Amino acid sequence: MISLFNKLLKFDFNILSQDGKIHFNDYMIVNKFFSLDSIPLETDEKLHEFLIDIFLKINSQLRINLNIFYTRSSDISKWFNLLTQKRISVNTEKFLTSNFNKIFEEEVKFHETNWQKNALKHFLSARINHKYYYIIEIENYAISEQYYFILHSEMSKLFRFYHQALARNELRARLIYVQNELGEKEKLLLNAEKSLKKKVYDLHNLVEASNEIYSILDYKQLINSALLTIIGQVGFQCAFILMYDQFQHSYNQIFQKGFKSVEIEKIKFEMEAPLVKFFLKHRTPVYLNKLETFKELEDHCKKFKELGIYLVAPIIYSEKLQGIIGTSEKLFGKNFSQIDFEIFHILVNIISISIGNACLYEEVKKLSLTDAMTNLHNYRYFEGRLKEELNRARRNRSKVSLLMLDIDHFKNYNDTLGHQAGDDALRQVGTILKSTVRDDDIVTRYGGEEFCIILPGISKRGMKILGERIRKRIEKNPFYKEEVQPSGKLTVSLGGATFPDDGKDFDDMLQRSDESLYKAKSMGRNQLRLFNEKKS
Repeated sequence: MISLFNKLLKFDFNILSQDGKIHFNDYMIVNKFFSLDSIPLETDEKLHEFLIDIFLKINSQLRINLNIFYTRSSDISKWFNLLTQKRISVNTEKFLTSNFNKIFEEEVKFHETNWQKNALKHFLSARINHKYYYIIEIENYAISEQYYFILHSEMSKLFRFYHQALARNELRARLIYVQNELGEKEKLLLNAEKSLKKKVYDLHNLVEASNEIYSILDYKQLINSALLTIIGQVGFQCAFILMYDQFQHSYNQIFQKGFKSVEIEKIKFEMEAPLVKFFLKHRTPVYLNKLETFKELEDHCKKFKELGIYLVAPIIYSEKLQGIIGTSEKLFGKNFSQIDFEIFHILVNIISISIGNACLYEEVKKLSLTDAMTNLHNYRYFEGRLKEELNRARRNRSKVSLLMLDIDHFKNYNDTLGHQAGDDALRQVGTILKSTVRDDDIVTRYGGEEFCIILPGISKRGMKILGERIRKRIEKNPFYKEEVQPSGKLTVSLGGATFPDDGKDFDDMLQRSDESLYKAKSMGRNQLRLFNEKKS
C-alpha cells in the first residue's frame, strides 16, 4: 500500500479540485477493485472474466467514462466488440488496423498518439497470452493521462500476480506430481524389496535343499527327500515321481506323497509310450493344459487329469528319460507364479542330477562288490557280509554256516582248453550255485576257482544236504570238453564249518572251512568234508 501511495505522490493534482485533475476517491476506487488478496486466478479465462468485471465495477463508480474493448485472438478479423455496445473511436480503430502487432507486443502498454486536437490522444492496450486483446479508452482526454498511469500500474501488477500464481500453481502441480511419483516409486520399491527378500529367502532354501539332495546317495532315500522338497519349496498339495525299471523295461516304480496308491498306479506306461518321445524333445516342465494340446498324449493327459495333475516334468540324465515328476496345484488354491515355475524347474534339474549321481554310485558300488566275470559278489562283499551275519547270529544266538568249494584240477582244464573255456566254466559254476541256494544265502567268488557260500541260520546238517546237492549238480552238468579232466568230468570239492560250533569269529570260520576243503581235496576230490566231521 505504501508503494501505491508513493506512485500517487508523483501526480501533481489537487485532491479537492473537481476539474482537470484526478480525484483521490477515484484513485481509491481503482485500487480497491484491483486488490488481489483473495482472488484465485488459475486460467486465462478466469483472468479475462476478472478483468472485465473490474472495468464494469470501476466504470459504474468513476465520474469519467472508461471504455474497454476486447476480442479473442481467433476473432481479430471481426475486430473488437464494445462491451457497452458503443463503437471504438475512429482514430483508435485506424491506428489498430495498421499497428496491431506493435500495439500488443507488451502485456500492458500505454500509447500516446499524434492525433488532431480535441481527439483522444491516449489509450491503453493489454493482452493475455495472445488469447485476449484489450483496448481501454478514457473519453475525457484532458485528465486521461493520469488515469492511464494508474490503470497501467495496477494492470501490470495484476498480470505480474497472475504469472506468479500460474508459476506457483505449476510448481504446486509439479510438486504434487513428483510426490505422487515418489509415492508410487516408494510402493514399487517396497514391493520390489518384498519380492527380493522372498527371492533371497527362496534361493537360500533352494541352496539348502539342493545341498541336502546332492548329499544323498541312497536311491530310495533320495526320491523320498526330493518329493518332500518339491512339496515344501513350492507348496504343492501332492507330488509323485515315476521312475524307469530296467528289468521290466517300463516306467512302473512309483513314489508319491498325497496321492491314493490305487489311483496313482494308473499312470504307469511302457518305454515306447509317446510321452517318452515328447519329453526327450521337450526337456522342460510343462503345464497339463498345454500337454493336452498334443493329440498323441491324449491317453496320458486323461489319466493325469483324473488325478488332478497340474504340472509334469521330465527326469533326464545320460540322454535318457529316467522318469517323470508330477504335481497337483498349490495348497489352499494359491496362484502358481512364474517364480514358482522357475523354482520348480531348478528343483527338477537338481533332482535329475542327484538321481543320476545316486544311480552311478549304486553302479560303482555294485562293481566294487561284484566279480565282473561271474556277476557274483566278490571277496570284499563276502568279508563284510560274513562279519555282519556272524554278529547277527551272535546277538540272536543262532547259527551261520560257511561253505567253501574249489573246482578240481581247474589248472588242467584252463591250460588245456584255454582261458576262454576256463572263464565259461567259472560262469556256469556260479550260475549253478545261484540257482541251487536259497534267496537269503550269499554266493561269492572267493578268488581264482574258489567260491564261498554264506548260509545264515543253517546248521551243519543243513549245510551237508545243500553241499551234496551242489556237488551232484555240478558233476552232472555238461561242461565244454570236460573229458580232458583226469576223472573225465569237471567236479568240485567242498569244505564247510558252522558258527558257533566250529569257530567264534571271521578268521576262525574262514580257517576251518579252508581246512575242510583241503581235507576233501586230499582225500580224492569231488566230495564234501565238514569241520570235525568223521568220515562216514
